[in-house]
Amino acid sequence: YDKEIVGYKFSRFCRTDELLSAVNDSINYRFPQGVKDQGLAIRSDNGCQMTSRCYVKALKDAGIKQEGTGYNNPDGDAYIERFFRTLKEETVWVGIQFLC
Repeated sequence: YDKEIVGYKFSRFCRTDELLSAVNDSINYRFPQGVKDQGLAIRSDNGCQMTSRCYVKALKDAGIKQEGTGYNNPDGDAYIERFFRTLKEETVWVGIQFLC
């Protein structure tokens, strides 16, 4: 609800395993006693990782409600898109320039 980033995973890959690792880190940080019966919901876009059977099952098993933003609605998660743009501009792409 406060849009604070509490879990993340940097990787060369973009798989469900990395996503679940970030979700687990954030849950362990924010809810060390567990999330059952907390009424927790995770909102995300409708990418293949967030709609994978493994991810959907993990959230369901943890008692977390999954919410998706609308299709083709970049305003729905503009704040996180801006965060990733800034992250890439200030860290990722700078490092790539030195490799060329």
